[in-house]
Amino acid sequence: GLVPIVTKETGFDIGSFGCRVKEGTVEAVCESVRAFAGAPANEIRDRARAGWEFVRETHNRERFCREYRAFASDIVKDLK
Repeated sequence: GLVPIVTKETGFDIGSFGCRVKEGTVEAVCESVRAFAGAPANEIRDRARAGWEFVRETHNRERFCREYRAFASDIVKDLK
């Protein structure tokens, strides 16, 4: 899995697996990437696995169908 390294402006929930960049500057991004790259291999592996599990649980076909059906139903209700 991938480990997200993001600023707060993305609005992405990094959970326990991501890495938040303190500010939106090139220097801050570089600092965050270097700090993460310097983490122990087992921590990186565990966070990558946690990210993969989050995506599998959150972004799957069943959930997409359920959410899309609700979205479409709301649109139809608004048209009536």
